[in-house]
Amino acid sequence: MDQESTLIQQLRRTLGRMEAAMGAIHDALAISDEQGRLLWCNDPFLQLCARPRLQCLGRSILWLLPSSVSGEPLIQGSESSLLATPSGSRIVELRQNPLQVVEIQWDPIPDEEPPAVVFCLRDISTLISYQELWARSESIQQRSQEIENLNARLRRSQQFLAMQVRECPVTGLPNRRGLMEHLEKTLGQAEEAPDAFAVLFCDLNRFKEVNDTHGHDAGDELLIEISRRLREATRQGDMVSRLGGDEFVVVSHHLQRGSQAQEIAERLQQAVGQAWHVGGEVLHPSLSIGIALAGSAGSTGSSGALSAQELIRRADQAMYAAKAGHLLSGQFFDDSLARSQETSTRILQALRQAIARRSLTLHLQPIVELSSGSISGHEALVRLPGEDGVLLSPDHFIGHAERSRLIGQLGLQVLEQSLLSRRRSGGRELSIAVNVSPIELTEPGFAERVLEACSRAGVNPARLQLEITETAIISQPASTAEVLSSLRQAGVRIHLDDFGTGYSSLSLLSELPVDGIKIDRSFTAALGQDRSRTAVIQAITQLCRELGLSVIAEGIETEAQHQHLRGLSCHYGQGYLFGRPEPLDDGPRDPR
Repeated sequence: MDQESTLIQQLRRTLGRMEAAMGAIHDALAISDEQGRLLWCNDPFLQLCARPRLQCLGRSILWLLPSSVSGEPLIQGSESSLLATPSGSRIVELRQNPLQVVEIQWDPIPDEEPPAVVFCLRDISTLISYQELWARSESIQQRSQEIENLNARLRRSQQFLAMQVRECPVTGLPNRRGLMEHLEKTLGQAEEAPDAFAVLFCDLNRFKEVNDTHGHDAGDELLIEISRRLREATRQGDMVSRLGGDEFVVVSHHLQRGSQAQEIAERLQQAVGQAWHVGGEVLHPSLSIGIALAGSAGSTGSSGALSAQELIRRADQAMYAAKAGHLLSGQFFDDSLARSQETSTRILQALRQAIARRSLTLHLQPIVELSSGSISGHEALVRLPGEDGVLLSPDHFIGHAERSRLIGQLGLQVLEQSLLSRRRSGGRELSIAVNVSPIELTEPGFAERVLEACSRAGVNPARLQLEITETAIISQPASTAEVLSSLRQAGVRIHLDDFGTGYSSLSLLSELPVDGIKIDRSFTAALGQDRSRTAVIQAITQLCRELGLSVIAEGIETEAQHQHLRGLSCHYGQGYLFGRPEPLDDGPRDPR
């Protein structure tokens, strides 16, 4: 009896362990009799049926299980045919969002009396989702590759078509490709039958202003008109082409002498300069023209075989020299320009390195209150370390910075160094004056960058003076005025630099968004010697006093000039009399 009790206890423990093990399995397990009535199930099966155990036991398994997403029963057939079905399996989708898919397997229990069937329902949603995602990923990758291949074919087709196009769509003139083919053909023919010819690189001055002021449609109309005028001004057999933007190239053949090219340039200038009406205004366009000669008339520059590309490069370089010198008759390329280009290349390289290494040198020159002789502030003057340690003044590199679009980075570094260099005198903080390029004023976010630099340096914007030229205001008055106004509202003072050398008249002073002017040193040098210039300074100081503008005289070198300016009620001055520009580390102090 004791042995039987022990066996029963062991059997109960075994059944309990089996029950626990079956409950720990994630698959839904169930056993039914021959009529499909549920005899046993584990917890995952109850979760699938969403019913408690007591409501499931004895019920038909076909009734307990949920339907598929299409409304069909998970197990096909009826209670009478359930046991007649051999072992099998099927996959059924229960839900689409979120996805739920189960795999159902059933197997009769052999030699069981009464007969019974074991069911296993496994959730394979993750597996199905992964396979589906993998298939979709492969499909996307395949489609992406197809699109990339298609784009590559389109790019090749566009390049092929572009290579066939030899005409500018706006003006109808030959484009760069057409020009290159013409020059290469001309150079090839020159080897057999020498022919002197000239390449004239023509840049349309101030074309951007037309686009900005009157719109791109007006700009296109101007390009078409300039093309017509150039064609009419050239001789038969000459070629006019448009490289793009505001650049045209004229190839003039059969020259008897080199000076003929300059005569042609003057004729082009005269034709282009005729009045052109747009938006109620009358404009007189002009060209900057660079000339490169080739052939028996004597090629300019170093001798040797010249390629089409080299001829265009030389003419382009000469054009920049003409633009810098404001030449209307054209500039020939020669060896001096080549040397100048080499120097420019070295300066530009040094400038890039100095900006990257933040090795620009800052010099400070005092600005003095003429009535008391005390220093009120300093002007920051940047120097570029050149070859052999020689420091270059801004006149040598600012133009390169503007043309290479480095002026924004250069200006920001100078501004940051200047703000950090602020000095104090007699318990008060001195002002710092920084020069600003016209190009900087047109760059988006200029005013914000200035004020952010003041904030980083902990400088009150009222201690900062920005010196701008008249050209900066006159060239784009609306946009420039908006930028300057926002800076002035923040406290920054704006001074008009080199006043008297540009386009402004005294009558415009009341309209300009400035707080003061700086009289150019050429006027200061003429004090007491040139009555007209002395009268101009007197008129400027009197008008500025009435308008509430401060006046700073540049280039004061003698005590006589100092006293003369004091007598004219000029507020401030700077020059060698008060101090030369000195390096930041040992800059000038208050002389009192």
